[in-house]
Amino acid sequence: RPDLARDRLSANRLNWLVDPPAGPFRCLAQIRYNSPAVPAEAEITADDQLEVRFDESCFGVAPGQAVVCYHDQRVLGGGWIESTA
Repeated sequence: RPDLARDRLSANRLNWLVDPPAGPFRCLAQIRYNSPAVPAEAEITADDQLEVRFDESCFGVAPGQAVVCYHDQRVLGGGWIESTA
């Protein structure tokens, strides 16, 4: 089970419902439809990638899934997971 834990992810094909945040921002990141959103820090990089670093390791993070960033109950945006670490 420990081998399945992921501390961060990189996503592309981003879609924002707000103005894209400039610099690192705190959010709740949800990686699976029925998984709870978890605390994380995210940042949009220069190459239009979203880097998400979870406060605690997550399980079930896999390329091809969506990641959605929230502020409280408000959807900020997200993208498609392309890699994990």
